[in-house]
Amino acid sequence: MVHGKTFKDPISGRFLKPDEVDLSNPSKPIQISTGITPVVSFEKMSKSKYNGVDPETTINNYGADATRLHILFKAPVSEVLEWEDASIVGMQRWIARVWRLVESVVEKESSTNNQSLNFNMNLLSKEDRETYRIINITIKEVTEDYENSTFNTAVSSLIKLTNHLTSISTYQNENASKKSTIVSPTYEYGIKTLVKMMAPMAPSIGEEFWEILNRGKQNTTSIFEELWPKVDKECLNASEVTCVVQINGKMRFSLMIPSTVLQDNLSTEKLILESENGKKWLGKVNADKKIKKIIHANEGKI
Repeated sequence: MVHGKTFKDPISGRFLKPDEVDLSNPSKPIQISTGITPVVSFEKMSKSKYNGVDPETTINNYGADATRLHILFKAPVSEVLEWEDASIVGMQRWIARVWRLVESVVEKESSTNNQSLNFNMNLLSKEDRETYRIINITIKEVTEDYENSTFNTAVSSLIKLTNHLTSISTYQNENASKKSTIVSPTYEYGIKTLVKMMAPMAPSIGEEFWEILNRGKQNTTSIFEELWPKVDKECLNASEVTCVVQINGKMRFSLMIPSTVLQDNLSTEKLILESENGKKWLGKVNADKKIKKIIHANEGKI
């Protein structure tokens, strides 16, 4: 159910028409006839409450895909959606950010073809391994969200992937006589995967992005004829995790440790004690008195 914003005269309780309310400052509506603040609430859309929204007007103002994304992201399909046009701007901004990512690939030299790549984790840089892991976590989450019709969390996961890809810069081909920037295969794969997964919820702009990504390439098809991304389960676990060290209840430092030793308490303690911060903080402790107790919490992450 979609509820619309309603305004009522605080004295008479009468529902106010849109032209009876000054919304020049949306956060502080004013009843024009009295100059006082009306009672604001969200209620089931009704002609008698003057709180209906014309979908065609919204689509003309913001675009069909942004409107659709707003509807799906604002609330789970099983709950009430409180309609506010101002929230659609967030979806417009997200689309614009994805557009910039697409352009960042097109403007550079592509290092991949149109097919899915087989990534060897051992040959990837540390940064690319983490990016590839985040991509596959997103594929897993979004696939499950589509299957369960939890579209709001699907959009949320895709926005997180967008944030990560935005933080990545392309690398330079150092072997070229004249340095030219090329696109990391992992980075390009991430953007194409992002576009594929957002397309069912934003079909128009998804198709547009896919056409841009494949411009000049032969035998390209519609994005809706592409295979859905598959999860590489072997890369879902991080190779390193952050371990937070507290001393006498106070957080003193953190360090990255291999996930393979996370459950090995003795190995974790050894890495902590041998680290620079470990020597700084725990060396002082050992100089005066010995450590009385070591507690491993949160599966070794604390």
